[in-house]
Amino acid sequence: EEALSLPLDAESAPQLLISDVVLPGMRGDEFAAILRDRCAGLRVILTSGYSQERLLQPTGDSPATAFLHKPFSASALARTVRTVLDR
Repeated sequence: EEALSLPLDAESAPQLLISDVVLPGMRGDEFAAILRDRCAGLRVILTSGYSQERLLQPTGDSPATAFLHKPFSASALARTVRTVLDR
């Protein structure tokens, strides 16, 4: 909720969101959708220890979204970040 209350402009808008799927009050994909409405071009990496199929509505093949299953290594995170940002 605090993140959603922050004022965002072209200079302060994030380029990448890394979020767990399970959040208090809403799901990570819902959080990402709200931020995408405010931040054009936002890239998203969702993480969870649960399977992607069990947690999320189908997101299509959006190149701006990736799913990273927990636990993950720092190198796996770095590779995923690079892949998402390069798309």
